[in-house]
Amino acid sequence: MNQVIKLLEQIGKDSTLQDQELVIEKINELKLSNPIKSSILEKNIDDLETLLDVRSEMFCGVFPAEDDEPADDEQENEETNAVINI
Repeated sequence: MNQVIKLLEQIGKDSTLQDQELVIEKINELKLSNPIKSSILEKNIDDLETLLDVRSEMFCGVFPAEDDEPADDEQENEETNAVINI
């Protein structure tokens, strides 16, 4: 799998590899299975993900913690408002 990732990275970085024949040459230099080769050449992302057993979509969520006590700034604002009589 490491070879495939490096190859895909190189194809993305190197503008000379936009030519299909050069991509075929580069793929043939590596010892990849035929299904992986054909998936790369056909640009079939779904098959390539399945063959490499990877996921392209991930979700990350961050939820802020809820404070039970008011922050110091809020207490200071309340005290200031009480002094000013707002």
